[in-house]
Amino acid sequence: MHIRRAQQSLVLTTEPVESRILLEILSALAEAYRVQPGELDPATAAVWYSTRGCASAKMSATETAEWMESLHGSKGTNLRLLERWLEQLAQPDGKDHRFSIKIEDAPMFLTVINDYRLMAAARHDIGEAEMTVGFLESIQRLSPERQRALAEISLLAWLMEATLQALSTSPDSPKSE
Repeated sequence: MHIRRAQQSLVLTTEPVESRILLEILSALAEAYRVQPGELDPATAAVWYSTRGCASAKMSATETAEWMESLHGSKGTNLRLLERWLEQLAQPDGKDHRFSIKIEDAPMFLTVINDYRLMAAARHDIGEAEMTVGFLESIQRLSPERQRALAEISLLAWLMEATLQALSTSPDSPKSE
């Protein structure tokens, strides 16, 4: 997987397997974005729509509901971009797959990636201890579902870092690997 900055976009080039993994991740996220906050699984709802801040700010039930609706509306905005990105990923470009993100959409791309990381960590009960596991033996003690979630979280952390690095370079600089 490589990412580079072109004139007005970031270009992500992936191998077919990387593209398939990214397609699965973004598809699962798009599906979750379509669900109303009250109908989401409790783990995802807790990280995406936590109302603890509303309670500490002494917001009324109506204000809290409006705030949650506003948050869900922002997920809808992200969903429209996500659907465009999914279309690109679903159409391979030869051996390598190319996926473009407009520079102006990069902050939303980072938000989307982070939303998936939060969702995966919450759904699979992955915390700081699992994220800092350094020994293969320790990782192997996790269930296959938790291993996969941890691998996805790590991949997306790398992608976030590479995206930020590409954004800080001038157009058509060397690729991040």
